[in-house]
Formats: sequence, C-alpha cells, structure tokens
Amino acid sequence: MGERGLLVMRVLALGGLLVTLVATHWPRLQLSSEAPSDKVLHAITYGFLTLLVWRATWFARLWQLGGAVVLLASVDEWTQSLPPFFRHTSWNDWTADLVGVAVCVFLLWCSMSARGSTGELRRAVRAASERRLFDRPFTWLAMVTSAAVGALVGGAISVTVSRLLLADERPLQTLFLGAVLFAAMGVDWTVRAGVRAMAKQIIKARLCLQCGGAIDVVGEAGQCPDCGRSWVRQQWVAMPNLWSRDRGRLRRFLLWRIPRAALIAFVVVGSLGMYVWAALMLVDVWFGQRIAVPGDMRDLFAYAYALAWIGLTIRLVRSAVASKQAIEGLECVSCGHLLRGVGVRGGVGVCPECGVEFIARPEADAWRVPTPSSTA
Repeated sequence: MGERGLLVMRVLALGGLLVTLVATHWPRLQLSSEAPSDKVLHAITYGFLTLLVWRATWFARLWQLGGAVVLLASVDEWTQSLPPFFRHTSWNDWTADLVGVAVCVFLLWCSMSARGSTGELRRAVRAASERRLFDRPFTWLAMVTSAAVGALVGGAISVTVSRLLLADERPLQTLFLGAVLFAAMGVDWTVRAGVRAMAKQIIKARLCLQCGGAIDVVGEAGQCPDCGRSWVRQQWVAMPNLWSRDRGRLRRFLLWRIPRAALIAFVVVGSLGMYVWAALMLVDVWFGQRIAVPGDMRDLFAYAYALAWIGLTIRLVRSAVASKQAIEGLECVSCGHLLRGVGVRGGVGVCPECGVEFIARPEADAWRVPTPSSTA
C-alpha cells in the first residue's frame, strides 16, 4: 500500500479505535430489545477493528496482531467497571470480543496465498498493484459505493429469506448481519477486481513495482532508471488461466475439489468445536459448577462456526488451485504440455503448444536442454 493509501488506512484504524472505546465506555448505554444482540455487536466491532489494524501494517505477524487486540479488549472491558462510567465488566462481552478477534485473524490467515518460487514474484506484483490502487481516491469511493449497495442487497435478501423459511424472532439482527456480510463481500470483490486490473496494467506496460515508471526491458535484469529498484524479466509474466483450454479440468474441480474442501473444513472446524465443548465439561467436573451459555452467546458461536467453515473451505480451495499452478515451469498451466527441453531466456519461456509464457523453475534447470535462446 502506498503512502497516501496507508495514511488513510491508519486514520480509519485510529477512528475505529476511538469509536470503539467511546461506545464501550458511554455511561449507562442501553440497547433496545429489538436491536441486534450486544454480543454480536461486540464481535463485529472487534473483528472490524482487527482488520483495520492489520491493514494499517502496525503488525507484521498475525499472532502479534491477535495478541495486541486481545490485550486491548481486556483493558477495554476492565476499565468499564471504573466508577465514572457507571458500567460493569462482563465475561460474556469479553468472550464476544475474543470471538470477533479470533474469527478475523483466522479469516486473514485463510486469505493468505501459498508460498512458492514463482509466487514470490507474483506477490510482489500484487503488492505493487495494491499500492497503486489504494493511492487513488476513486478506489475509496468505489469501496464505499460497493459497501452501500451490498448492505442494501444483503439486508433485503436476509430479511426475505428469514421471513419465508425461518421463524425469525429478531428481524433487525438478521437485517444487520445480512447487511454487514454483503457489504464486506462487496468491498472484497471491488478490491480484488481493482488489484487484478492494476496487475494487468503493470504487466502490459512493464511498470516498475516501486515507483510505477515505465521500463524499457532490455536483457534479463536491470534497475529502474527513476528509483533504482532492481527488476527481472520474470516479474512481468502473467499467471496463465488454469481453465482456458481444459473445461473438463474446471468441471472436475467444481464437482470434486470444492465439495471435498467443504467437507474437510466442516470436520476440522467441528472438531475444534468439540474440543471447546470438552474443555467446558472438564471445568464443570473440576469445579462442580455447570456452565450456562446464554442464547445470544450460542448464536454468536454458531455465526463464528459458519464463518470459520467458509474461510477454511476457501483456503483449501485456493491451496488446490495453487497446487495446479505450481506445475508452472514443469508443465504448461494453460494446456498441460510438458515443458521438458523448452528453451528459456531470462527465466522466461513460451509454451510451444499454446504460446503462453511461463516462468522457469530453478529445479527444472537440471534437466532442461540448453538452446541458443536459453544461453543468450
């Protein structure tokens, strides 16, 4: 993210922190019976705050991020019991805060791409694309617009479905959750589409990944004349389309990989839920006190389970896609043609079957047949 985009994100993170602290310490604050659950609001607030802090790049590791926000939630909940605020400390509120933080950190982990030799170059292009994207004011306007449209559509869909299929006792909470979920999906779709568009522009125009200046690519590597950043020819090779020439591969992926990933995620997340339940039972046995979980907390745990299941499913599906893309340099990602003996220049080759460029893998050099183009 560039300097302007990072400044905006940090201002939003500080603003979110201020709003959170004011809302949790407002004296004698009471919610109406028809409003969304207090526990759901706690979880969403701290989950959103965790996301903003992560995007502000104040922490380099997810465990550092989670630990810092959990510490903040603990201090926040403890200070509510001080006399000037006329409020009290609640273990259920603190638990809801932790659920929001844990779900956000888990979803951030699920969204991370797999490591790989060619993946490093592609991540560098993605980082440059994000910097160019968030430095533009239009991006923020598009994000606000997509969030507003998503909230309207999500709220309408969630209320309609709940009225037709479910005996919903809290329609405002359903409306709120649907609006938040679809708003987040709209923003995510907008950002991903913008990053892809920026990446295509960088690759097509051969732009520097640091300053964005155009580079006259001569040879296999060099330095940007404007900022001095080193470049290699491979960084401007786009990832081939995995489904462009093999529709059967796409059908097999949709009918087998995605359902299998969903089943595995369901079992894994369900097992974690069983461990939590077993821990509660042990506490019950050791202390002889039955732990009663309120209804709003049970609803919160159900929402967290659903989000964790969806996030892990997406992670497994993306890992399956990454495993298919990992054959780049050994086989053509687009058509599956074996690239044994195909000459490369500057670490970049062209598939003789479909004409798609590929990045050569270091481990393939041991058996690659030298050609005039690869030794030039």
